[in-house]
Amino acid sequence: MPKTLHVCPYCASPSYKSVLEVMGSDLDTYSVLIEANFVPPVYYNECSACGLTYRSQTFTNEEAARLYQSAYRMHILKNCTAEEYFEKVIHIPAEQSELDAKIAHVADLLRNKPIQTVIDIGCGVGAFMYKLHARNPALRVFGIEPTADFARVASSKNHTHVVQGAYAGENLSAYDLITCVHVLEHTERPWEFLDLVSRNMRVGAYLYVETPSVRDINVLPANHDRFMSPHNYLFSAEFLGQRITERGLAVLDSGYAKTHRGKIDLRLFAVKKEL
Repeated sequence: MPKTLHVCPYCASPSYKSVLEVMGSDLDTYSVLIEANFVPPVYYNECSACGLTYRSQTFTNEEAARLYQSAYRMHILKNCTAEEYFEKVIHIPAEQSELDAKIAHVADLLRNKPIQTVIDIGCGVGAFMYKLHARNPALRVFGIEPTADFARVASSKNHTHVVQGAYAGENLSAYDLITCVHVLEHTERPWEFLDLVSRNMRVGAYLYVETPSVRDINVLPANHDRFMSPHNYLFSAEFLGQRITERGLAVLDSGYAKTHRGKIDLRLFAVKKEL
């Protein structure tokens, strides 16, 4: 049974305002898959103290583990194999591809930066890694992915090592760039995830983070999959930028980007500073 949050999960303030009532939460695709149903109404609440926007009901740790073991990724496949999904994503025409737009943005951020090694945390089937390497064949790309079948495909398609599992504090000092694309919103406590990543980065390494944003509330319908149960949080540039800065990184670029499908992503690019 999912848990109800009565205080802000970051600062523990009980004061908030509800900014979105999620419609169709009783038919949430992911909760149905693991038989962990929510009790309507479900809201996104904005903390009055720290500004974090969080879901009023979330999966327990056990439910989340079951979801990300296989059900979450398998639902994405929609009756195709992981290999077929990879091929489908990388062959979307450039003018329609959200991935190509993302890669162009990251490539621009990396211009004139000494980047040779990249690790993508939560790499899925490895399409982001593949496209980034295609853009710059000198890059060596690696990944971490919790779903076994997706990790296998990411490794095979990129001819590289992909760790199968959730990121749990492995040493990241060998990498010039760490990417976390649509990962933080799935974690229970993203600030602790950032602690792990930042502690294990070397000084001078870069971090690229992309997540759903609070601006989606104003542009997407309340039953959109952006607001389904896997997304514990919707971030603002202010909140997430502060959390990254507090962990010894300097934010070099921050902003919102509208995708081809009308979603509004938050993107941040940062570098780890000298102590």
